[in-house]
Amino acid sequence: MSVTVLDKYKDVRYNLFKWRCEASLIHKIILAFAMACFTGIAAQVRIPLPWTPVPISAQTFAVLLSGVLLGGWYGGLSQVFYIGAGIAGVPWFSGGGSG
Repeated sequence: MSVTVLDKYKDVRYNLFKWRCEASLIHKIILAFAMACFTGIAAQVRIPLPWTPVPISAQTFAVLLSGVLLGGWYGGLSQVFYIGAGIAGVPWFSGGGSG
């Protein structure tokens, strides 16, 4: 019985993300808030492109990273925190704007 590359990949993936299942609810909510803060900071990083008026921002990377690290529910919760804080007046939308 040989171990395939796919089995090794599944083991590594399980060991990498098992903390997500073992974390407490408070810990997950704190991590969601931290990823919301990271998204707000990443929204300020803009890379202008010469051929378009629309810059690239690191916000997209932060949103995708929150989904990968926290999973669908808590990654989504982090973005709800981000939007809620922006509407409340924190100037961290892209370009330094707020709601």
